Amino acid sequence: MYPTNTSSYGSTVVSIFQAIESYGLDGHAILSDAGLDLHQVSQPLYRVPGEAMAHLVTTAEAVTGDPCFSFRVASYIHPTTYGALGFALYSSNNVRAFCHRLSRFHSFITTNHDCIFDEADKEPKLLIKPADTDIDRLVYRSLVSGYMAVMVHFLREISSPDFHPVRVEIACESPPGCEQVYRDYFKSEVAFSTGEYALVFDPDEIDRPFPAANVELARQNDQIVMKMLADTVKGDLVMQVRSKLVELLPSGECSKEDIARELYMSVRTLHNKLERLGSSYQQVLDDTRRELAEQYMQQQQRSISEVAYSLGFSDCSNFSRAFKRWTGESPSRFRSRKIAGSFASGGI
Repeated sequence: MYPTNTSSYGSTVVSIFQAIESYGLDGHAILSDAGLDLHQVSQPLYRVPGEAMAHLVTTAEAVTGDPCFSFRVASYIHPTTYGALGFALYSSNNVRAFCHRLSRFHSFITTNHDCIFDEADKEPKLLIKPADTDIDRLVYRSLVSGYMAVMVHFLREISSPDFHPVRVEIACESPPGCEQVYRDYFKSEVAFSTGEYALVFDPDEIDRPFPAANVELARQNDQIVMKMLADTVKGDLVMQVRSKLVELLPSGECSKEDIARELYMSVRTLHNKLERLGSSYQQVLDDTRRELAEQYMQQQQRSISEVAYSLGFSDCSNFSRAFKRWTGESPSRFRSRKIAGSFASGGI
């Protein structure tokens, strides 16, 4: 089972795309298979549903033939991937400050899991715990192993290339033939089937100052992240509605009642929550249809009638009127202009 009602920061998918293409594969096709679009996930505050992220990572592992694909992704993630949070992490004083900041703001990166900095024992550890207890353990291993690899990658860039945790704990068994890959990457002892995911640190090293520590820069970026997290609260519900619309539009069974039922809430509750966020079911429906319509109309193999029905319109005339309202052009005119532009730029 994939994670439900969870999401990850969209820019993470850009790094996954880059990692896929580094194998000589078509990243756009693999993203499309997961219902994702590179331009879309690059938009500010875009959140990728947990199911789509899990599907993307497991598909990438399958097509690359690399069960440790998530380690490759880590090398394509930089401070700019996570914006203000990336810069705040890079400005941290030491490992302790880095871990406290990460545990405080980790939901900005993903809500697929909880991130806790545990200093109760002699060995401080960063614990990763699933937000969904029903998630497939092997899917979760891939997601969390990648997350842990990214954090170690960050700490090496902030402190030194030789940085390594004292021990890495992986809840379930190693992927076949990958034990040494894990040990080589983390440069430390890796224990499998421990029942929990954790990066364990040397208590004598966690307060060692980082060379590029900048308290004021970290504080300024913390404030930006707090504001972005507040904005994300709005984005999460809108994204859930949007995700369900994309799933249900082709069936035509995507009324407000259908969406509310899929999200386990009453129509009134859905309406009130969206209204408090300055949105509405109709606005999300229109925005979703418009964005999909513009994408589909640039795919020459799709007829106009096929696009209309896939977006839940009962006939082509209703779709054409809506499309002209959205873009100022008829569907056929829009397609002709896009094709001509592609020819002119050498795209076809």
